[in-house]
Amino acid sequence: MNPTLQHILKGKEDKYPHNLEDRFGRVFAKIMELWGTTQLDPYLSELMIADKEGRQGFPPEVMSELIFLSMFHDEYLARKIENGGDIWANEEVRRGLEEEHIEYSQQGFFRALDIGNERAVKLFLDVGVDLEQKNAMGWTPLMVASFMGSEKFATLLVNAGANANVRDSRGYSPLHWAAYQGFLGVTELLVRKGAFVNVKSEKGLTPLLQAAARGHTEIVQFLLANKAAVNDADDEGWTPLHKAVANGHLEVVKLLMAAHADPRSQHQSGMTPIDIARQKKNSEILQVLLSPPELGLV
Repeated sequence: MNPTLQHILKGKEDKYPHNLEDRFGRVFAKIMELWGTTQLDPYLSELMIADKEGRQGFPPEVMSELIFLSMFHDEYLARKIENGGDIWANEEVRRGLEEEHIEYSQQGFFRALDIGNERAVKLFLDVGVDLEQKNAMGWTPLMVASFMGSEKFATLLVNAGANANVRDSRGYSPLHWAAYQGFLGVTELLVRKGAFVNVKSEKGLTPLLQAAARGHTEIVQFLLANKAAVNDADDEGWTPLHKAVANGHLEVVKLLMAAHADPRSQHQSGMTPIDIARQKKNSEILQVLLSPPELGLV
């Protein structure tokens, strides 16, 4: 289930369009992409026209869900206009934040996350703060929570509709930062909420490569179990195995080899993981690299 739509449908969860999501995934994804914009209404209207040449139309149960979404979206936009779109005019929230010594602003929201003030964070979420606005580092609130390893705040944010696949200016996602820091709970949460396991930064780094480089065994094991591409290399040709070998992470090397990592994959310099192990005179790792992979470890 899409966490953004779940949050929007609060109190009307029985209306969630399961048939549409399960059977027409691309259409559902497009609807969520356009949600909250004036572009959605014409798109929905186009979908519900069944008399076009070559169009078979949707099954009745899916058509019913589309009709509901169209009506509900009209209500959603109307409420948005009625509220003036100004979330900073709520005096009750302002008073609550003053009690917490937090400024009633987007910067205050980031401050509440930084210091771990749960009441203040919830006040901001209840009033509908922009979850995709970025701080001076180019990070969204979810990126901040992921880097800090706060499973509690990350959960609050994704349940409120925060995008689990948002990217910063260098192409890093919340999953990149959770994996890099070794925060297993947040990593698991993000993947459950739809984070792309094989997402690449601008320089081609994956969450698996970052976790392997840092020696985070549990993260590596979890990502591999969730279809992380074991031999995906960055733009310089470094694979997760290269990094694990270079940094001497024996247990990570074992996991990667069990998942069929290639010990003869070449970095752009021509170096392979086997070459690196020999260069570093790490006999334990070299033995693992030269042995047939043991299956069933991942």
